[in-house]
Amino acid sequence: MFSCVEDQRLQAIKLGKQSEFSCFFQDDSDEMEEEANYQLPASFTGSAQYYADKVADSLALACHIGKPDLMITATCNPNWPEITSQLL
Repeated sequence: MFSCVEDQRLQAIKLGKQSEFSCFFQDDSDEMEEEANYQLPASFTGSAQYYADKVADSLALACHIGKPDLMITATCNPNWPEITSQLL
């Protein structure tokens, strides 16, 4: 289902319009259209514009708040007795 919705979003972006989620009613007889170059918008997760926006947001936060002082990394093993004892 996710693949179907994502395919519909990509087709809508490619055609430049909104489309209905009609992936279950499509014909297999549709011929492949000639491929054209197009850019994915920032609203599409994973696109170049999406990551550019994330980087810009990170830099703006660093400018406003200041450079980070610490980098904290955490490791977790789901089989640790402390964790398994708290699970139902």
